[in-house]
Amino acid sequence: MSRFIEIDGEKVPVSEEVYKAYMQPVWREQKRIQRAYKDLNEMDDPFAGSGKILKQSNAGNGSGLHHIKMGLPLSLNQAREEQGFEAKSETNVEEEVAYKILLDELLNILDELNDKDSKAMKLVLIEGLSEREVAKEIGMSRKTVNNRKKKYLPIIQEKLKDWTK
Repeated sequence: MSRFIEIDGEKVPVSEEVYKAYMQPVWREQKRIQRAYKDLNEMDDPFAGSGKILKQSNAGNGSGLHHIKMGLPLSLNQAREEQGFEAKSETNVEEEVAYKILLDELLNILDELNDKDSKAMKLVLIEGLSEREVAKEIGMSRKTVNNRKKKYLPIIQEKLKDWTK
């Protein structure tokens, strides 16, 4: 079976051995890029801990982030055009944004409370700690935590009632 290598726009017939030797670096690079994009797609949050993944420009030209350490351009458009890469996301962006806005609103409400009550409610509502764990962490009785929870939950629910519709 005859193989061809394109040289200056012209297809030149070569042996199988020459073809494989010629194409091996090309195939290696294609596979490296394919694996890198696969790894990028499998990351939960590719930009978390940007020191690991993103490379800062030290040129001082203000251009900031350039490439991922894997040697990939930091451009989804370029990745799509060159490699057919499509970023897969299992996160619903709308839900994520709504959650972050709701969390921000909750934190604003909790910041209106005194420091100890605010910390207790954050540990219960956001961190999901039990009343006993919160009591131990803050240095108050479990019953006091329970009383604060009973006192502030209706207030918080009232202020966030528009979010529950």
